[in-house]
Amino acid sequence: MDQNKKYRNYLKALKSKTSFTQHDYEIASELLQQTEDPSIHDEVESIMDKMNELVENSNSDRMPL
Repeated sequence: MDQNKKYRNYLKALKSKTSFTQHDYEIASELLQQTEDPSIHDEVESIMDKMNELVENSNSDRMPL
């Protein structure tokens, strides 16, 4: 299987998720490192921004002890 097709499949799976795990973040980071395709880079960065935003929002919702 051609690498870009594999990366696009990972990307499609990540884009369909509404919540993310640490593993998803690691996959996205790996995609950024492994691919040279600028369109994949842009989409992965967008997904990672969304992940970071969700983390920040969930952290701000917690009550201090």
